[in-house]
Amino acid sequence: MLILRYFQIKGNPTKINYNNVQPNWTGSIDVFNYQEKHLRTFNFEKGKLISYVRFSPPNTKQIGKN
Repeated sequence: MLILRYFQIKGNPTKINYNNVQPNWTGSIDVFNYQEKHLRTFNFEKGKLISYVRFSPPNTKQIGKN
């Protein structure tokens, strides 16, 4: 089981779902496992994925950009 949290940067809160980010949505989505271990962060700007961070044991980070 995964837990998703999303944080909108500007404007009124909008609904998002796992397969559709609104066209102009700007913010980040954090993915955690059921034990609250932070697995990944996706950063969006105007509806497009601009970067992500994948957290790997032991406390290392892998950063990617589109």
